Amino acid sequence: TLHWDASYKEPKHLCQHHGKAIFRALFTATNQLGEIRLQFHVVTDGHDQVLRALAGFRDTLRAYGQQDPELVFTDNVTGDRELFMSEFSLVGLGGGGGVEENGLEDAVVGEHKVLKAIEQIDLHVGAMRDMLQPTDKIFSIDAEWDTEKDGRGNVTAAGRVAVIQLA
Repeated sequence: TLHWDASYKEPKHLCQHHGKAIFRALFTATNQLGEIRLQFHVVTDGHDQVLRALAGFRDTLRAYGQQDPELVFTDNVTGDRELFMSEFSLVGLGGGGGVEENGLEDAVVGEHKVLKAIEQIDLHVGAMRDMLQPTDKIFSIDAEWDTEKDGRGNVTAAGRVAVIQLA
């Protein structure tokens, strides 16, 4: 399983030369344990910038006898579908609306559960919190939402949270 995310804030604020951003995005892929398996900067957010890194990742998996990921979670299912389906033999591609391959909204896919109803999300987050031991140190959350910006790039409005990923 891969959890795929593009961060536009990190390169905008941290990777600058004379006040100008050097990179457009930081792509990160984590496995089901939250371990970073792939991370790199790109100068555009086009898929041509991603292909070489994904091919190297796939070749490394195969060189060490590991299986391709069966499932990829992304906040841009429509935009990333062709890319991941061509690089890996996926069972499904998931995101905010559920798992696209099955057309489901609330679904169980392997060890992952995709939820839409607020009550179900609250129930599962509460159960996860109750299961954490005092020695557990990591409980991560990633949220995505649409924003509107003015001509200078300042956020003028924010939409509702569209995707929440817990690990």
